[in-house]
Amino acid sequence: MINIIIYDFSINSVKLYDGHLNVWKTISTPVFVHHYSSIIQFKDRVYVMSTRGVEYYDILSETWQEVKFKIKEAESLKLAVVSDLIYGVCITKAFYYNPKTDFGQLICPFTTDIDIHQVYSIFSFINQLYIIGGNNSNNNNYIIFEKYVPKTNTFVRISRIPNKSKIPGVIELNRKLYLMGGDDCNSIQLYKPNFNYFEAVEGLYLKSSIHSNTQAFVIDTKSINLKNILKYCSNNEI
Repeated sequence: MINIIIYDFSINSVKLYDGHLNVWKTISTPVFVHHYSSIIQFKDRVYVMSTRGVEYYDILSETWQEVKFKIKEAESLKLAVVSDLIYGVCITKAFYYNPKTDFGQLICPFTTDIDIHQVYSIFSFINQLYIIGGNNSNNNNYIIFEKYVPKTNTFVRISRIPNKSKIPGVIELNRKLYLMGGDDCNSIQLYKPNFNYFEAVEGLYLKSSIHSNTQAFVIDTKSINLKNILKYCSNNEI
């Protein structure tokens, strides 16, 4: 069964899409009225983080619970679950949060790498935190790929690749990395680690190229393929 949660901060309304019943339904009201919130699922909980507060929705009990952990910056915040931790990366800070202990801590600031102008996505790959960002200067666009090493508390560069896609959605699928569209782009590109570049997947593309700040998510891990992707478009259409 597929469940999708959408939060509208303007009216403090939360809706749940029940994949089994194929319907949208309104669920209980959260504790905080969030603004520029980021949402991520951790096991049976859906966490909502903003500068107003941090809380989670328990899918089984259908209730909201406030946590002690707080964040001071939420602009462009990206979240990812890596093993038993939730990692967050925004413009000036990066952190991890342990849901079991309700404890969080800052890690190496991502902005020490001034080469990355914007973070596109963060994700878990082989139980490590990976980051994809972009550099757009002098009319040249680059996709930058890095990973976080907890032992040294540093981000390590993997590649810096010229690419026309700007602000694409990013997914990791079956240990393969894909770029989904981007600003005015409908291509689907697969990362080729042996050759260190992204290659368009022949015969696969998004229906429309009228997107901005594209996001892509895997929503069915039992029958994974490229068709099982939820893309959230800039015009609020799913």
